[in-house]
Amino acid sequence: MSHPGVNRIEAAVVAGASALVFLAAMLPFLPGPAVRNDLVMTIYFLTAIGSLFAAIFIPVGCLFWILPAKQRRHHTRLTLLVIPKLMVFLPIVAFVTVFLLGDHVKDRTRDVAIAGARPLIAAIETYRGDTGRYPASVADLVPGYLEKVPESGILGIARYEYERRDDSYSLYFTQVFSGFSVEVVRYDPGGGLAAMKRPPRWRLQVYD
Repeated sequence: MSHPGVNRIEAAVVAGASALVFLAAMLPFLPGPAVRNDLVMTIYFLTAIGSLFAAIFIPVGCLFWILPAKQRRHHTRLTLLVIPKLMVFLPIVAFVTVFLLGDHVKDRTRDVAIAGARPLIAAIETYRGDTGRYPASVADLVPGYLEKVPESGILGIARYEYERRDDSYSLYFTQVFSGFSVEVVRYDPGGGLAAMKRPPRWRLQVYD
């Protein structure tokens, strides 16, 4: 029978490690500046890959965990007691967060990024109204039309990308869609592309 103090430490280690894995898998969907988007996405994809490869350790961890106490009574050190539980819990936490929970959270972050683009779209249209053409880049809008180019406010969305196309333009951003898939959310000022139901003039494309 394990000592109560050992059980508490064991539970704390498993909970802490699980929380770190959960945070790593949720990083692209958390609010914040996208100054280290490359690092955020590297951590996320390593967590996603790790969740798949680490799944092979789940049966091993389960077997060691459920062994009768008399067969593992000589393994009383905390490290030997907690490792099987980490082998079981961490891959499950990572997989559920990356492939299931993230699939729902992305809808919220997409809405946040779309809302964050409104001042940029308004400035682009105002610039065209004043000059008769769309800006060559969003840098042309600062400081006359914007104090600074707005950000999405989401760690996993690096920036708003802008491209001028003749008498039109393309404004879009990318974010994780689900697992290893990435979505490109594009604003169509002319409304000619097949758009999402909400909000209008925004189009969603998914790339595996």
